[in-house]
Amino acid sequence: MTIINRQRLTSQTTNTVFAATQAQAVASLLAGALPNTVNVGNAPLIWPSLNKYINDNNVAPAFTTIPEQPFAAVAEPQFLWSSLTPAPGESLGFAAMTSPILIDANTQAEFVLFLAAFADNAHTVKVDIVNAQTLVPIPTADTSVSLLDGSLSPVTGVTTDTSNPYNWQKIRYYSIPITLTPVPADQLIRFVISFEVSNYLDNGPINTAGLAFVADFYQFVGDDEIVSAFGGLLLSEVGSLNLTSAPTRVPLDLPSNTSLNISYATPEVITISEAGTYRVDIFLAGTIVIANAQVGVGLGINNTPQADMTQELIMRAVDFSTFALSNYYVLSAGDQLSILMYAIPDLQFQFSATGITAVLSVQRVF
Repeated sequence: MTIINRQRLTSQTTNTVFAATQAQAVASLLAGALPNTVNVGNAPLIWPSLNKYINDNNVAPAFTTIPEQPFAAVAEPQFLWSSLTPAPGESLGFAAMTSPILIDANTQAEFVLFLAAFADNAHTVKVDIVNAQTLVPIPTADTSVSLLDGSLSPVTGVTTDTSNPYNWQKIRYYSIPITLTPVPADQLIRFVISFEVSNYLDNGPINTAGLAFVADFYQFVGDDEIVSAFGGLLLSEVGSLNLTSAPTRVPLDLPSNTSLNISYATPEVITISEAGTYRVDIFLAGTIVIANAQVGVGLGINNTPQADMTQELIMRAVDFSTFALSNYYVLSAGDQLSILMYAIPDLQFQFSATGITAVLSVQRVF
């Protein structure tokens, strides 16, 4: 067995939802609500902060269903609240979740969670697991326990929590192994971390509120489950491509944030470094400006179109079309993968106006 990095989750305005209660924050998050928290910074300038070591060396690849940032590269936790002006006696719920993680059929998945959290003034925290597709909770004996950090009663600030060390001066930490019961089909799961945070009533001229956390997720896997090669190429330059009936290579220009044992030395292609079985995915979107035309998108291996990974659409002028393809291939070291396009009749293909407009990604599975 080997332990691998899955994901480091830190409190960020880009991943955390707040609501009136912990349960409502979880429900809102799972319903697809956008993050809505505010970074209040170190509001009183005296809060303890959660910081990684300056020379953090945990730079091993991390991945869920997508390549994640190495743990050492993940942003430091932010102090979050609903606004820059918290109300004394206020209590709020917060929730964040991991990216989906694939659990193979009939596999007893074993994880390790490490969590550290700060709150002004007190909090409870709970870790749940849900099916990423149905959002149905997955019960385990290891999670769904409400961990306590002092009293949530707002009057505590003027009754018992009135001298050093105050409750907000405590950083809580927690770790636990988590085991999931095998199921007969593949499943995607997410870990959901949720908090109930209480801001005590005033006990002095300053009243601040905030939450910060970091959660690391690791998994034990068999040696045959380790992903030893992965990565991708993206198209970031918005523009157009002239197409004919002959396959034309899409000018992919941006490597994925992380990758392992693949090469981008040759422009516009992914070069395989390790022989093995790979999952290959293609995404591409855009439009044309002429009347109906056949447009095809597919995988090229060593610049040869692959018939079993080609998609052809009848596109109409101005309509926006999306191509999505996936397949598995046995590849050799040195094989070069690219996205190929063609059209009948000749035309100019316009990629989408903003953002990433094409992706070619690979992941070794055996």
